[in-house]
Amino acid sequence: MLKIQIHGLSNGTRAYSLDVEAQKVPFITDEFTGLISFEGDVTKQNSTFVVQGTARCNATLICDRSGDSFEEPITAEIKLVYQVNPEMAELQEPDAPPPLYLFNNYEDIDITEEIRQELLVQLPMRRIAPEYRDLPLEEVIPGITVEEEQTKPQSSPQSEEQEDQEIDPRWQALKKIQFNSNDN
Repeated sequence: MLKIQIHGLSNGTRAYSLDVEAQKVPFITDEFTGLISFEGDVTKQNSTFVVQGTARCNATLICDRSGDSFEEPITAEIKLVYQVNPEMAELQEPDAPPPLYLFNNYEDIDITEEIRQELLVQLPMRRIAPEYRDLPLEEVIPGITVEEEQTKPQSSPQSEEQEDQEIDPRWQALKKIQFNSNDN
């Protein structure tokens, strides 16, 4: 797992580089392959630890356009704040917002779950292989035609006269209502 040793750490900043096999991380999706790596630093200031850096892993994705499999590097910026406070650590909920509280006897900070969550969030919604990203859909899938409605540019706002013509006649009476403004 991705653990940062904090026992005996003095105030200041330390650089860390951690790696773990992606499939050894609990509840990670099968899309992630190879190593999950974290490079960053830990800053200790009295009882507060700030972990910041970058997590990286490759993901094998299926292209939405072609159905081909492709590799995509996934990167997530990580910033976590931990504070040693035994009283708050007892009361802390599992998905509590930062800062996360630690007991006095902690030897290390396990950042595996936070990195897993951040990498999952960074997976692209539209999964398009690099060789198809700049091509129009018609070139990728022969014989398909994109509807004209989707490809035509949005028209500029219509003038009031055109809007008046398009209003349902049952609503025309509402245009005659006059409002009084009383500034008391």
